Amino acid sequence: MKILLLTILLFTFGFLNSQVTPGAFKGHQVTEYVWSKTKNEYVFLEKLTMEVRVVLTEKTIYFQKGEDAPWLQNAWYFEKREKKGDKIIADTYSDERKQFIVIDYESGKLYYYYNWSLNLNTHANLAIYSITEVDTSVDIDELTQDKPERFTMEFSHVATYDKETTEWSDWIKIKNSFTFNANRNGDIVHEIGGSETKIFTKNSTIKTEKLDGNEFQIFDAIDFQGNRVRIQVYNDESLGVKLIYDSIIFQFSNVKE
Repeated sequence: MKILLLTILLFTFGFLNSQVTPGAFKGHQVTEYVWSKTKNEYVFLEKLTMEVRVVLTEKTIYFQKGEDAPWLQNAWYFEKREKKGDKIIADTYSDERKQFIVIDYESGKLYYYYNWSLNLNTHANLAIYSITEVDTSVDIDELTQDKPERFTMEFSHVATYDKETTEWSDWIKIKNSFTFNANRNGDIVHEIGGSETKIFTKNSTIKTEKLDGNEFQIFDAIDFQGNRVRIQVYNDESLGVKLIYDSIIFQFSNVKE
């Protein structure tokens, strides 16, 4: 589904009933909530006074919590629009990590639902960003240029290699997918069995190498538990992807049965 042209109708700007070209905005507050299983609702955690910056483009939402914090960025997909008569009230966007962004145009707030929990069957966290003024300090062209191309590889089986015993396991049938260049940093989203999602943070440059005539790309990353891992991506998809840890290797491939 292609993203619709984003509109900002911030009440504080007096733009309530007009479409505005996507741009950069800022505020000075973010409020954090966590989901309470006993109360079945989000409960207040903390309110922080800091510079909050949001950049809206036609296909991407960037936002930053704190002046020195990294920019968060994903490709967001339009989900739904709420209206009262002809007036647009809110737009909702989602991404491949089951995160949601809701832009409330009346209040000038951005609601960020994140950390999907299978146990809670909802998002564990909610952050509400106030966006109340135009930000002229952000160079949108510089922020969005040279974005690596996103692509996804899907595999039907996984096997493990124990470096101590030097033995491979049998192939296990389970669907795995890897989405590369999920954001500007080039991070990887790993979906397991269609229900579990893990994030690998890329922290090195990508090198192209060849082994036994097979070309592949390899780089370093930090996994969701803070462990270092080398990720090896073969140009030949039949050879798949390897996650190389100190003591074990996971290889993902499509195995003919």
